[in-house]
Amino acid sequence: AINPVLTCMFMAELKNIVLTAGHDADKLGEEINVLVSDGTEEYTKINGKQQKLKKNDIFATDRNSIISSTLFGPDSRTAITEKTSNFLFMCYYPFEIDDKEISEHMSDITNYLKMCSHNGTETSEIQII
Repeated sequence: AINPVLTCMFMAELKNIVLTAGHDADKLGEEINVLVSDGTEEYTKINGKQQKLKKNDIFATDRNSIISSTLFGPDSRTAITEKTSNFLFMCYYPFEIDDKEISEHMSDITNYLKMCSHNGTETSEIQII
């Protein structure tokens, strides 16, 4: 079964044309960094396969390992499952975008979640970093 959170994220991606990666926030390390690949980095993709990054790919790491890549998507370690209750969404933009547009995209995900929820999904304040 597909997690409804991923469906809501995908609906917002289509509406706003914003590439978004979702993660289980409880599986993340304490510090997330976004970097540009030199082409030597590798990680395990969400499908369980090893992936070497292409040079100049933008990727995120939580200092434990790579959690997502713009070109190849999220990792398997922090993947959203049916047991996930805390989520982190990261957006990748190949162009300049303002905080208002990012906030609106995140609000769309939140609003879709509220519409789909049968148990009153709780949401916290949207933080843009």
